[in-house]
Amino acid sequence: MRHLDEIIERIEKKLKGGRYLLNISLEDSTAVEAKGGKACEVEQLAEGGLGLCVELSGGRLGFTSTTFGDEAPDVELICERALASAAVATIEHRYSLPEALDYPPKKELKILDPESLTFTPALALSLAAAAERAAYGVDRRVASVRRARCEGGVSHNVVAVNGSHFSWMESSYSVSLETGARDGEEGESGWAESSTRLFASLDPESIGREAGERAVGLLGGGLPKSGRYDVVLDSRVALDMLDVIGFSLIGENVSRGKSLLAEMVGKRIFSDKLNIIDDGLLTTGIETAPLDGEGSARRLTRCVESGVLTSYLYDRRSAAEAGVGTTGNGTGGVSSRVEPSCTNLFIAGGKGHSQRDLIGSLANGVLVSEVMGIHTIDPISGEFSLGFSGQLITGGEITAPLTGGTISGNILDLFSNVEVVGEDMRFQGGLGAPSLLLSGVEIAGQ
Repeated sequence: MRHLDEIIERIEKKLKGGRYLLNISLEDSTAVEAKGGKACEVEQLAEGGLGLCVELSGGRLGFTSTTFGDEAPDVELICERALASAAVATIEHRYSLPEALDYPPKKELKILDPESLTFTPALALSLAAAAERAAYGVDRRVASVRRARCEGGVSHNVVAVNGSHFSWMESSYSVSLETGARDGEEGESGWAESSTRLFASLDPESIGREAGERAVGLLGGGLPKSGRYDVVLDSRVALDMLDVIGFSLIGENVSRGKSLLAEMVGKRIFSDKLNIIDDGLLTTGIETAPLDGEGSARRLTRCVESGVLTSYLYDRRSAAEAGVGTTGNGTGGVSSRVEPSCTNLFIAGGKGHSQRDLIGSLANGVLVSEVMGIHTIDPISGEFSLGFSGQLITGGEITAPLTGGTISGNILDLFSNVEVVGEDMRFQGGLGAPSLLLSGVEIAGQ
């Protein structure tokens, strides 16, 4: 709680009677990168960040931010800078700062490790090294491990609005690494990562094995034959595709003409097998919090139900522009102004269909386990052409690795062709998805 009470009290005293929004975050974190079981890089951070937005009569808003360490920030200077910024700002006609904080939800979020673990460099090193060992143990052809990294820490967050404030703490831990496999002159790589709120859920050995298996599994890969295939999208690829859809669900992008889902609320946009949810209150979710950056209560928003677009995602400003209410998706406020973004966005998992079941249902198909160039997807048209790696499926069995092929089409068509939703939910940061079985996907190879 370094300086928190003092900062809040002094800002309230300085701005008493005015309207303001204050965000503070205090972070203590440790990260270690291992090489050969030894630490090759250690990062320890103990820093605070503060963002202050003020509103003058007439609708002018000003924002400023700062960072601080052991010494409290200069509150007088911060307030003066925010007020000076507001004095020269353009008048806001539709948006104003909130009058009061929302009541936080009563749901138990489980975003702080109950053991309040002290995450030391030695502990981080042991976990990164465990992932590294597990990767090498997969197969003698795993020739290298790069960026075996473990990080974790705790942050203390505060949102204050016009004299009232709410605070909470949250923890996060992650392990990631990249492997290289070689067989003669041929080489392939594999990547795996996992993040969690609770230390006990971290499994570095599993992540190490996954990275090693992904690299080894691609050795000997060849080009697929060009054509249309029934395809199983691995959950990691489904996550990548969902990230593109998430951009188009943001209300601000809709209003600015940057969304391929503009003016589609109430229309069927995807397969009726698909349900997409943004849940800011997801238990143990990496992006879970009781309040958003504007002091609005986080909540669950059903964006797509049985393939029908039902809602965009808004903060207060973008909601005011659209003439609707906020969905509690205001993010940021510490180093920059609050903006709308997804929280925990996921494709709801199916029941009774593992990835193995999806593979087993195909007489002739392709498992797409990784795509390259996801950033090249046009967020407005949805058109894409992506390199991919994966496995050929014949008679319900994986029969040969594939590399160098291309998967192309339109992301709206892709999600419209979902036939079965798997049950193997995977979360990576704030995105979640299971494996998906799709029909009629265009693949180019030989």
